[in-house]
Parts: sequence; structure tokens; C-alpha cells
Amino acid sequence: MTTTRLSSIRPGSHWRIVPLASSVNAKAIESCRQWLESQGFQVSYGEHLFERDNDVLHLAGGDRERSEDLTAALTDPAVDVVLAARGGYGTMRLLPYLDLGRIQQENPKPVIGFSDITALHNTLASIGWTSIHGPNAHSQLEGPTGESLLQLLAGELEEITPHPMECLANPIRETVVAPWHGGNLALVSALVGTPYQPDWDGSVLYLEEVHEKPYRIDRMLQQLRLAGILDQVRGIVFGEALFDAEPKDEAVKSLVRDIALLQGIPAWWGLKSGHSEPMFSLPLGTPLAIEPTGHVRLLMNR
Repeated sequence: MTTTRLSSIRPGSHWRIVPLASSVNAKAIESCRQWLESQGFQVSYGEHLFERDNDVLHLAGGDRERSEDLTAALTDPAVDVVLAARGGYGTMRLLPYLDLGRIQQENPKPVIGFSDITALHNTLASIGWTSIHGPNAHSQLEGPTGESLLQLLAGELEEITPHPMECLANPIRETVVAPWHGGNLALVSALVGTPYQPDWDGSVLYLEEVHEKPYRIDRMLQQLRLAGILDQVRGIVFGEALFDAEPKDEAVKSLVRDIALLQGIPAWWGLKSGHSEPMFSLPLGTPLAIEPTGHVRLLMNR
């Protein structure tokens, strides 16, 4: 399957903020709108953005309603960028209501978000769309996080992060060029056995996690191994692991190192596109180049 490329986004482009998971904070959405407008963009909201549904799960509207808002944004030619309102929980629940055949016929556009939005990233990858593992509307967009996103969208970013990754296992001698897939580990592992997965063959698996203890992280890594996914990928990049806002680097590094050595594939640590600040936006589904130095460069044709 040929993967689509991201279009260049400039001031004047139309952004649609859509509810995909947990209910939103109106002040956070307003802050996001003001920041986007200050950068010269137009902003609109999904119809059900401020709705609440399910006293147990605290979702941003019903599953069908959230899927309708997403489909409307993806198929509306006036919308240039789709931005997830927030993560939390619930994106998986709307996947059965998406008409992927219809969406696949549309001109692809950047879809941005992270954490629970991993479920959507992997689903879009299954139909050949490139998407962006980047901030949600609830994120702090002022500063490096927003700058990284806008530079990526404008086609001005050559390197994902100024800091090289740390190699944990099986150092490479030549540059590895491969599409990246993944996102939040809990969501990647939860999608195993479903049709909402990318083609892992020959890709680099990107992972990040928050609020998960090391033994739970290991369980999910083992699930990916037992499912055969780690037999298909060319390497693992684990961005970071946070627990109660504290890094669990050394514990999780050892788990990633061990499983990479077992699989005979390289593994890296430290490309921070996750729950800490700043967050560096990462294109998924398009080839990136990992250099022996640990730097990651973009190869997208715009």
C-alpha cells in the first residue's frame, strides 16, 4: 500500500477540533482556539465537541456522535487540518462506526493527536494515511510544542528533535529508513487482533507510555512479541515512560533493551513525543531516517 504524504499547511488554513475520547474542558479548548488564530489559522469545532456522555466513562458525547464529527472533518473539503480535542479514553469505541472505505477515497489531510488518539493513528495507517503524533487541543501549545508542530506542518522541519536518541541495543552502522507506526503502548497492544492496525512489516515501532508500572509495560511488550509484531519491525523507539509525572527511564529501558536483544533488532530511547513537555511532533506512516548517531530526520516529499 502506498502511503500518502502530508500537505503543507500555512496561515489561513482551516483547523477543525473534534471530540474523539474523554469530555473536554471549555477553557482549554478556548485557549487552543486563541493560539491557533494568533498563528493566522481559521478554527471550527465538531458539532458535539462540548457534549458529555456516560457517567462512568465521561466521554465527549456518544460513540456515533464522535464518529460523525470525525467523519465530517475528514470528508469536508473546507477543512485542512483535524485536531483531536483531547485523549483520555474512548477513541477505540468509535472505530466500528467509521466508514473507512469512504474516508480512503478522500484527499488525505493532517490528523493530529496523541495518547488515546493512537487508536485513530493506527486505523488511518491501515488505509494508507499519514498522520501526526502530536499535541491535542488540551496541550500547552505555546512554546516548543507548538513550534515543532507548525514547523512540521509547514514542511520546514528537517529533524524531529535536536537531541539524538540513546541506543539501547544492537547499534546500527548505516542509516535505517523506514515508516514509523505506533504511539501509546497501551493502545497499540489493545488493537492487537483487530483490523485497525498498520502494516508492521519493515516499519519502526514507536512507543510511549504514562501511568503504567514497569511490569505492565513488560506485559504489553510481551503481547506485541507473542503476536508476532516484533518479528516484523526493523526496530523499536521508546520515547519515554512517565508515572505520576516521574520518569521511570532506567526500569523501562532495561525492559526495552532485553526484548530488543531477544528479537535481534535495534532499540532506541528518548524521542519525546508523548506526555512530557515539550512534545515533539512525529509523522506516522511515512519514512523517517534514523542515523547511526541517533538523530532522526524527515524524508517527506511535500
